[in-house]
Order: sequence, then C-alpha cells, then structure tokens
Amino acid sequence: MAKRKKENYEFAEFLRMWHLLSTLETAPRFKTVRDLSTALEAEGLEVTDRTIQRILKFFEMQFGLVGRKRTTDRGHPYEWAWPSETGRPTIGNMDPATAITYEMAGQLASAVLPRSVLATMEPDFRRARMVLLQSGGKAQALSRKIRILPRSGSRLPAEIAPQVLTGIHDALMRNRKALITYRPVSTRSKSGKICEISPLGIVSRFDTLYLIHVIDEVGNDIDKEKVMAWPMHRFTAVRVIEGDVARAPEGFDLDKYIRSPDFLGAPPVDSLREIGATFKLKILAKPHTAKYIQERPFGDDQMVKKTRDGRVRIEATVNNTRDLLTQLHDFADDIEVLSPKEYRAYFKELSTKLSKIYSSHYQ
Repeated sequence: MAKRKKENYEFAEFLRMWHLLSTLETAPRFKTVRDLSTALEAEGLEVTDRTIQRILKFFEMQFGLVGRKRTTDRGHPYEWAWPSETGRPTIGNMDPATAITYEMAGQLASAVLPRSVLATMEPDFRRARMVLLQSGGKAQALSRKIRILPRSGSRLPAEIAPQVLTGIHDALMRNRKALITYRPVSTRSKSGKICEISPLGIVSRFDTLYLIHVIDEVGNDIDKEKVMAWPMHRFTAVRVIEGDVARAPEGFDLDKYIRSPDFLGAPPVDSLREIGATFKLKILAKPHTAKYIQERPFGDDQMVKKTRDGRVRIEATVNNTRDLLTQLHDFADDIEVLSPKEYRAYFKELSTKLSKIYSSHYQ
C-alpha cells in the first residue's frame, strides 16, 4: 500500500512538473504562481502555491528559469519565464530532416517577420543549426544549398515593439479587450490615438503583421460592427483590460474576412472603386508574359486566345482589389488593358504622366 501511494505521488509530481514545464513561456511573457495554478487546475491537477514555488526553484537551478518581481501588481508577486536566449528546455533530439525544415522556415520568417517576433523562435532555430552542424555529411551539405527568397524582399519589415507583441498575444489568447495606442501614417500627433478594441486575430501578409479587430469606443462616428485591420508596427502601447471579454461581430469568420475586399482593400482610385467588387478583366499580353499568367491564372474562368499581332488575349473574372492594380502595374508594357474602360483610362493617363516625367531632363 505504501509503495503504491509513493508511486501515485511520484506520478502526480511528474504531471505537475511536466505541465509547468510546458505552461511557462519565454521572456518577456512572464507568469505568476497564480497564473500557473490556474493553468494546472484547468488540467485537473490540484496543487498548492508552495508546491509550485518549489518546482519553480528547481527549474531555476536546473534549467535557468528567470524570476522577477511584477511591480505593476499589489504585493509585487514574483513572475517567471524561460530565458529568451535559450527558450524552454527540450526533451529528446531533433532529427536532421526536421532541422532542415526549421532552417528553411527560419530563412522565410527572417525576411517577412519583425525581429521581435523572431526572437521568440530563435532558440528552436539555434537548436536546428546545431543539429545540422553536428550531423555533418549530407544534411549539412543540403542546408547550405537551400535558400528562400521572399516575394517582397526588397524592403525590410517594420519593427514591432516586444511589449506590443506580448500584449496583443495575451489579449488574443485570453479573449480579452485591450486599450491600445495607435499612430496612423496620416497623423501629425506624436502620441497617437488611444482607443479600446476587441482583438479578433493576427494576419501576416507579405512583410506586414495586421491586427484584425473591432473598436469598442463609444461615439457617433464609430461603426462598432466594422472589422478593421491595422499594421501592428504602428501600435505603441497595448494594455489588456482584465475582465472585459472581447466581442466579435455576429457571423464573423477570419478566413472569409481575409479573402474579402474589406481586408484586401479596394484600389486607391475613385473611378476604379466604383466598378464594383468583381469584374471581367480583358488584357492583351506579350507571349512570354501570357505563359506566366497561364501558370498563375487571374481566376478559375480564365480564357486565353492568340491574336493576329502575336499577343495573347486573356479574359478572367477578378476581384477589384489594390493587389490586382499592383499586379497590372508590375506587368508594365508587357500588357495592354482592354477592359473595363475605367482601368484602361487609368493606365492611359498614368502612361502619359510617366512619359512627361521621364522626358524631362534631371540632374
């Protein structure tokens, strides 16, 4: 009986340590004993604060767990996190194939994510590099021959303040409202505007992270049901509002939203916006460009037909978005827009302006 009781205690102790190991996060996302106790109780594990403190001290001595006082709370309780340099202790070995995948993911992420985001992933990337270094041979040779060049690699991603990133993650994970300070490009104010929001999700698009949210401020000019997407690098402060559950508009679906014109954005030209959400695009493309467009069609109903002058006529139903306009810009004189007439008029006017600019002498 005594032996079984001891075994049960040891198993329960193992479960407590295992869950604490995985519940603790990497700095600067610290957790108090109360936070950890709540997490363990959610897993059905009964534990006293003294037991948690004992395990935390063990982690501190064995694995370098970091403790500090939370000065923002009454009584200044201690809070804990794994060091940002090493991250959470790992169990087991990473195989070379997984390490190569991490190496590729790291190359891709480094070009499109801010350093503050990458910092939380660096321990895993460092571990992968070490595995490849130690494995030698084919795995290490392969890692030297893989490079990922992102589409938007010509400009560096804007930086997000670590405390902003932590606050947004905290609000999303706990489904809480947040008080934020935001500085739009158009504002002249150095302090930015302060408002209360309900975070709904984070979307990474090209080299920018967007916070999807609704505004909860009271005001006659604010549509509280309108979903917005603001670049996270323009946030200067985020504070989670304890006790206030975030709300979502009825029927909101993140996947549907990010594929809608509301997120993708309408063209920044009045005449183009007035066409509507979708339309039939008709263009003439040079043969080599037409092949590229056939590889990545404008739409499911795309039709292609050769013309007498050697160019290729392409027709497809498209979404009227800022991205479409950018793509047509990128094709430059490789294409001629035939329809709709508003797009043709836009590019005709643009070509006239460009011709005037570049025909003038500049020193």
